[in-house]
Amino acid sequence: MWPKALFLFVSLGVSASALDTLVGNLLPENDDQKIADLEYVRHKLNAYRSQEGRESQVLPTPPIWRDLANVEGQESQALPTPPIWRDYEKKNMTVGLRFVWPLFPFKLPSWMDIPESSKGDGPEKKNMTRPPWQDTPMESKINEAVSEYLYDGDIVLTPHQVDHLFSRSKRQASKAFFPKTHWLLNESFISYFFDKSLPPHVRNKIRAAINFWEQNTCVRFKENGDGQPKIRFYRGAGCFSNVGKIWTAKEQDLSIGKRCEHFGIIAHEIAHALGFYHEQSRYDRDQYLSLNLWNVKRQAISNFRKETPETNINYDLPYDFGSDMHYSEEGFAINKMRPVMVARDSLHQHTMGQRIAPSFLDVLMMNKHYQCLGRCNSANTVCHNGGYSNPNDCSKCICPWGFGGDHCDRRDFGDNGCGEELKADKEWRHLEARVGDRRVKDRHDHCHWHITANDGKKVQIHVEEISGPRSHACFWNNVEFKMKADMRSSGYRMCSNGHGKGRRLLSEGNLAVVSAYARTVQKFKISYRSIEIESVDSEFRNKEKDDDRRMVQLCRVLSRPGHDFRKFSVGNRQTLLDIPKSKVLRIHEEVVKFFKEHYSSDVQIPNSNVKPKVFEQHYYGPEETGCRVNVVPVKNERSLAVKFVLQHCVSHSEINRICSFFDQYT
Repeated sequence: MWPKALFLFVSLGVSASALDTLVGNLLPENDDQKIADLEYVRHKLNAYRSQEGRESQVLPTPPIWRDLANVEGQESQALPTPPIWRDYEKKNMTVGLRFVWPLFPFKLPSWMDIPESSKGDGPEKKNMTRPPWQDTPMESKINEAVSEYLYDGDIVLTPHQVDHLFSRSKRQASKAFFPKTHWLLNESFISYFFDKSLPPHVRNKIRAAINFWEQNTCVRFKENGDGQPKIRFYRGAGCFSNVGKIWTAKEQDLSIGKRCEHFGIIAHEIAHALGFYHEQSRYDRDQYLSLNLWNVKRQAISNFRKETPETNINYDLPYDFGSDMHYSEEGFAINKMRPVMVARDSLHQHTMGQRIAPSFLDVLMMNKHYQCLGRCNSANTVCHNGGYSNPNDCSKCICPWGFGGDHCDRRDFGDNGCGEELKADKEWRHLEARVGDRRVKDRHDHCHWHITANDGKKVQIHVEEISGPRSHACFWNNVEFKMKADMRSSGYRMCSNGHGKGRRLLSEGNLAVVSAYARTVQKFKISYRSIEIESVDSEFRNKEKDDDRRMVQLCRVLSRPGHDFRKFSVGNRQTLLDIPKSKVLRIHEEVVKFFKEHYSSDVQIPNSNVKPKVFEQHYYGPEETGCRVNVVPVKNERSLAVKFVLQHCVSHSEINRICSFFDQYT
């Protein structure tokens, strides 16, 4: 025993303090092989992070943050990592090190001592002088003490997985070589047990999260079951887990440490154990996000590595800003006041990072991952608003957030029947509501309002006030606005006036769903009304009197008959309502389909994976050219247009350049 321990200790170069931290934070006592595995993973990950940091095309650090980045980087290297021990008794710390203690007798450093206030198995005492919403738990922050051992912030890799991740020839296909990320479909249950380090109130929260996955999927768990590997829930240095089943292990660990004891965080880590990666690592994420990597420490840049279509299976489900598997905007940031992830749709900026519960799309993806939906293939259940048959009872539906009933055809009544069904008309109407109270609850209270306009009309919402305790990622409280036709997707979330006051939102269909979630209290004021398609048509009619618009339209009308250029126009009643009705077209779905096939972002960047359509013929042929067209303007106005070609990528404001003239007046 001792020669082997000595060999591991010396050959891997593990310092005493690092080993103490490793055993106390990540491992059960006396597990030599796990110590060796984790040290191997740490060395590999550090090499991989160094390589990723060099190769990433990182924007230059703005001068205002450069010094801050350097200082923080120096601190992280100079200070020892204080462990957060698995157990809160010094005798357990000593036991955890007993296989090296006879060889290396030394006194525990003072920073290893655990304060008396941290001991005991009871619920943590609330700090009455500091409101909980001022200290938002984020996995990336909680796990800092053991970040060197983790991939993507909260994922524990095996040596086999990290080898394929680090291999240059396979770096872009890491998941293809990982063990299967699901447990066997014919297994009746997944066994788990609780380590003695977990107090009773945390065990109950874990059971609640397990119960959520069981109620909404066909996956089953069994406490103290006989199957292997067993999932061992324990109180480590943070919130982290393996991904999927580790086939070679008898046990695989899942840590729910201090500040991780929240339903959404626990469900997040269980989803990792069931095979899920993070939403922001999807191969298509660049269509929805941009990254400010200058605000990320170099060693953390690899946490934003995205997958490829070959290594990432999304089951044809849309990107979900509100996924329980999505990190918040400031994850791994040097300066928490500057976002690392920026939603291309700015209204989704504060949707990222929610930890209320797994989202509707999270649950749907889990059901697809474990082929649960096949249980209801023969059922004739009709589910509305994007719902689908519950694999545990095919006669009932699993509904998108905000909807309820056996068939998702009514409003979710929320807590104690709160919320309301409202009718929008052309006059502004007002809604003011409050959800929750000042008491801090384990789960969010929730209420839902359905605002409906007549067919052919849309709902417009004016956000007047969003008030309540503000927190990062709107963790504690928020108001959600579902304005899209696809009600499966998460809506726009806001939790303060800075997020949405003064905004005007327009629904894609004739229904808008407003929901409020609160673990303390959330208040809001909005106004709403209906907007008619006729108002869009009225705008089109006004453009008929605009000479510039008329010239643009004339250029199209004079082009080749049948050419696509001739088909473009400004939206009006005919194109939005009359033609779609006559041809039974769902115009919104057609536009979204075209968008997804031909564009890679909402700024209309061509999708490099799709071969663009090539027009062989010019839109002006021989029959269209060589003629003179006289246009009579609607308005009696005169204007002078000066047009010239600007070369690409040239600074035209330099001296002697054509635009330098304007610098005199700016």
